[in-house]
Amino acid sequence: MKDTCPACGEKESISFFSDYKGSFMKLESLLICKSCDLIFVKDIPSEAKITQYYNDQRYYGDQTEIRPNEKNFYDFSLKLSKSRLDLISKHLDLTKKGLRCLDVGTGNGAFVETIKKYSDISIDFIEPDKRAINASNISYGHHFYSLDDVDDKKYDLIVINQVLEHVSQPILFINKIKNLLKNEGHLYIDTPNRDCEFKDNLSPHILFWNTRSMERFFITLGFNTVFIDSAGMQISDAKIYFQSLTFFQKLTNLNFLKHFLNRKFFNQDSISNTLKDNLDNYGGKRIWIRGIFKKI
Repeated sequence: MKDTCPACGEKESISFFSDYKGSFMKLESLLICKSCDLIFVKDIPSEAKITQYYNDQRYYGDQTEIRPNEKNFYDFSLKLSKSRLDLISKHLDLTKKGLRCLDVGTGNGAFVETIKKYSDISIDFIEPDKRAINASNISYGHHFYSLDDVDDKKYDLIVINQVLEHVSQPILFINKIKNLLKNEGHLYIDTPNRDCEFKDNLSPHILFWNTRSMERFFITLGFNTVFIDSAGMQISDAKIYFQSLTFFQKLTNLNFLKHFLNRKFFNQDSISNTLKDNLDNYGGKRIWIRGIFKKI
């Protein structure tokens, strides 16, 4: 049976890309679709297996060292959430009355807290991990465990931060999202930019997007592109940075980031030496992709 690209359905232009670096579900290799540029794991786990993995609360502290409500990580999450919200605010008028937002994969609730702090938007959220939700103490909106639990509500904005790389059936997933958007509603996406090219451990990621594969994907599914670009640390720096500490330390150790940048660059004005400035950098080859798409 031929391998099929989960984003565009192509079967003829699929080839081996590299071995899979990680132990997630015994995955062994990565394939690349030469038609749309998506990189994905060979023998993608079923939606049921992926869902069970997150429902079993195995993400935090299992395949990653993330402790979502540990103070350093939560503070980092708040800064990251503010950076994302700043971008959204440049392209959407968030001051309109009666706006509704859905945060998909809310984790420790930092984005929910951020949007409530800086706007009057009504927000609901989806998070399958009971451990993360119980620790977050979110006091806003309605919590759902999955997209299928969401009732007939329609949203002006749906936010998907660091989720699309975990999805086994992205077409089905985004079509469900689309059905929850109002006409001309907006979708904000934040996902790693082909982290298979700069990380030592890919677990539990199964899809590896770049700007080309992402934009083509959303256009095909009936969205217009409002914004898409790379963001964050440059990939050339990340290749060094992600080799020196554990994943958790890399995200939370601001001193390491500062010293790393001080060592690497003689001209301090050539690159930001604070985490916040790094979060707001765009363009070129950077570690995240951020996109805003409008439902047609």
